[in-house]
Amino acid sequence: MSSSTDNHPNVAKLAGPWRRFVSLCRRARERKGLSQAQVAEVIKVEPDVIKRMESGKAEPGIVLIADLVRYLEVDIMNVVFGQRSAKLQQFPVEEET
Repeated sequence: MSSSTDNHPNVAKLAGPWRRFVSLCRRARERKGLSQAQVAEVIKVEPDVIKRMESGKAEPGIVLIADLVRYLEVDIMNVVFGQRSAKLQQFPVEEET
C-alpha cells in the first residue's frame, strides 16, 4: 500500500525504516487532523523539525522518534518490521522464572 508520502521525491531518498517511519507519522498526524506546527508545539520542537523530517530532508533522532511514537500512536513494530509486524506479534513471549 502506497501513500503520497511514500512517493514524495525527498522522502524516497531516506532509507527503508526512515521512509516507513516518516510515512506512518505523516498519515497518523493527518488522521488526527493535526498540522505540523501543532505536533511540533506538543512535543516541544520547532515546526521546521517536523517539516524537514516529513519532506525527507532530516532523519529523526531517537528522542524525536520516541515523542512522535507516543503522541501520534505510531506502531513502532511496523516501522521496524513492516508487514512482518503482525506475524511477529503472534509469537508467544516466554517469561523467565
